[in-house]
Amino acid sequence: MYFLENRINQYAIQCEEVVRDDATNFKTQISEGPSWWVPELHIITRIDEGYVDPNDLLHLPGLAGEHLQFDHDPTGGYGEQQWNTLIEDVRVNGLQEAILIFKEMDGRAGIHEGNHRLRAAVAAALTRVPVEIRYFGNSQRAGLVIDPRTGKPPGIVNAKEKEPMGRMQNTPPKYEAYRLIEEWCAKNPGTGSTLGLMRLVLSLYNGRAFSFSIPVCIWNLDGARLEWAKAIILDYFERGETDELLELASKFAPKIEPFEWSPESS
Repeated sequence: MYFLENRINQYAIQCEEVVRDDATNFKTQISEGPSWWVPELHIITRIDEGYVDPNDLLHLPGLAGEHLQFDHDPTGGYGEQQWNTLIEDVRVNGLQEAILIFKEMDGRAGIHEGNHRLRAAVAAALTRVPVEIRYFGNSQRAGLVIDPRTGKPPGIVNAKEKEPMGRMQNTPPKYEAYRLIEEWCAKNPGTGSTLGLMRLVLSLYNGRAFSFSIPVCIWNLDGARLEWAKAIILDYFERGETDELLELASKFAPKIEPFEWSPESS
């Protein structure tokens, strides 16, 4: 049977595959089912367990908005004495329970349990904390929260490690690439590289309705421009049509000839 069944938080796991990565000490349990199967919202289809740098989880929101408590209070509502006690306990004993992360079927990912413990671990200067990531409704197919091969969010590589084969050494982080493309195009209007980058962004976002081929978009790019292009292409393969891609496409759309691209064609 192709499911991970949820029964009052007791999970009867019948897995197609269990994979352990010895390099990162991640264990993955997968139960995706056949390609045609559409699981229900509450069905867990993948569980990843391992250790990560707590700083790599700070971008994740609390699913109930717990992260917002830290916007105006560095103790997250605990009070200074209780907060300092928690930090010291974490410093001495580490985290005894994993940070629990959910990725929902609609793509939302966040911390279900452990928002305060995560920030206490950062304050205690821990470099490794246990994490458990549960993917619901085959949400893992749209992208992973943590890549078990690296122990980091997809696209982030430990500077002490070698770059994976086939990846350019200077490819910028994907989020930075969007900003760099936007700045370059604003400062260099009408140039071939600007047109190529704009076409690439719009083609990736609106590829089902209209698209230049990637070779056409990048043929006149060089140096840093080519690295930025590769970064967003890799990001597209990992995460699909993201908010960052949409934001950049909406800015570029009015600058491209209407016969080439229009929002109505999406």
